[in-house]
Amino acid sequence: MNKFWESQQKMWENANELWENVGKLWEEVKALREDQHRLWEEVRGVKTTVERATLSLKEEARSFTTWRLEEALGVEVVLDRVFDALEINVYGVTGISASSKRLP
Repeated sequence: MNKFWESQQKMWENANELWENVGKLWEEVKALREDQHRLWEEVRGVKTTVERATLSLKEEARSFTTWRLEEALGVEVVLDRVFDALEINVYGVTGISASSKRLP
């Protein structure tokens, strides 16, 4: 009978150890979720920064193109988006790199 109790005691110790490990796993899951949340916040910040930089670059390109058209051809134009969801190729260039096509 003594062996039975020893065996029973060993099983309880193993069960307790398993539950402790389950608790540690849940702590790890919680930490991973917190890290994931922080990463998503950083991604949102980077996305916002990229969107702002892109808008600035587009505005700079628009200003430069307006200036270059007036400087080279004497044509005064105001470039602006016609449609919100559609970009229009104001350069008229397809299949050529922008650096190889220059105004006179």
